[in-house]
Amino acid sequence: MVKTGGFLTLTLILILVLISGCNPYQRTLHHSGNNDISIQIIKEFEANYPFTGHKAIDWVSFETDLHKQLNYASYNDSAYLNIRELFFKLPDARINIISGKDQKLMKETTGGYCGFEVSRDESDQCIIIKVDSMSDAWSRGLRPGNKILGWNGTPVQEVLQNKCLIWGYHPADKEFRHILQDYYLTRGPVGSSVELFYETETGNNRGLRLDFVPKEIIFRPQHIGIPTGIPDKNFKIINERTGIWTISAFSPSSLYEFKNEILPKLSQCQNLIIDLRENQGGNDAIAADLAGYFISEERLYEETLVRLADTNTWNKLGHIHAEPKELIYEKSIIILIGPLCSGAGEGFARVIADEENIQTLGLWSTYGSFSYPGGEIKIPGYFSIHYPIGMSLDENEVILIESPGDYGGGIYPDIRIPVSSDLLIALSAGYDLLLDEAIMHLGR
Repeated sequence: MVKTGGFLTLTLILILVLISGCNPYQRTLHHSGNNDISIQIIKEFEANYPFTGHKAIDWVSFETDLHKQLNYASYNDSAYLNIRELFFKLPDARINIISGKDQKLMKETTGGYCGFEVSRDESDQCIIIKVDSMSDAWSRGLRPGNKILGWNGTPVQEVLQNKCLIWGYHPADKEFRHILQDYYLTRGPVGSSVELFYETETGNNRGLRLDFVPKEIIFRPQHIGIPTGIPDKNFKIINERTGIWTISAFSPSSLYEFKNEILPKLSQCQNLIIDLRENQGGNDAIAADLAGYFISEERLYEETLVRLADTNTWNKLGHIHAEPKELIYEKSIIILIGPLCSGAGEGFARVIADEENIQTLGLWSTYGSFSYPGGEIKIPGYFSIHYPIGMSLDENEVILIESPGDYGGGIYPDIRIPVSSDLLIALSAGYDLLLDEAIMHLGR
């Protein structure tokens, strides 16, 4: 999430940083005798990270686990993968760990595919939701709807619960973590294999072994309800009465496009769908400005609080308000949201969904990431860690949107669609059922 616009104090700080070439939240760490690297890393987090209490992070236990992998004499691939796993367990999507070996290791560990995808439905059963028709899995009889029971001799629910995440999206809460654990179950090293036990359509149990074959790595699970491909237009009118506005990010171009192209067309719509399912965030001031066209009263978008580097002092950098415009769209609106709606997309949805004519709709909550970036820890020749240094608060000084690491983070949909096995299969086949649901609700 880019924090820009309206933050004079922060702008001055950034200008000074650029001029001096010194970021007070950037550290380069070196192994030096008794000053262990893991201890240095944790000291940086304890000094500057804003969500220790909110996310209930035990840095002492984390440092103990990190220390086991950070032996300076053994900076190897295996240790690095274990370190990535540790950081991915932290319930903060804005904590990222990066090294020059990432592409190579990612291909080595997840470049293979066994021909099908799974997901857990509302009853926690592991269902095959998609099978590649050209794969060995298809030719040997696996079909969407089959239930996976065992995985390499272990109950599949136990395997999924313990599935390590080290690549792609860093989940902020358990809900998205479970989705990603399901998705990565059927990825592995090329040349390895899995012995699985499943229930057929007739209720019989059967076992078979499948090899992991090379396949392109795609981070986005299709069954989370995001259609593949980029829409041909950011705004269009469907079924002669409903407009759909897709916002991929809040930027100067999206603001210009709305004011000059989309706003004049809103009068033609009896209803409106705003699609934020793949919104990557962006400029908060622009998100607040656009929100003003859909609200009836002024609302606080956010107040940003940043801890001054290496101190216990917090500094309010400024605040953003969403102010209603003269032309307010008062017709029925459905906002499509999902696990990849993050940052300013979440802020925009939160502010306008308080209106009586606006509801959010989705399968799951949003990304749960509404923090202020800026922290970086570098370990030369090994990896770097990026982390947030500030938080966004509401008018009661309560942390906004940022997931506490359990269920309930982010923006929870007002209209939540039940996650049935049939729905998951249809979504994996490319059907945009969430859009259909939105149109149906608006037609009532």
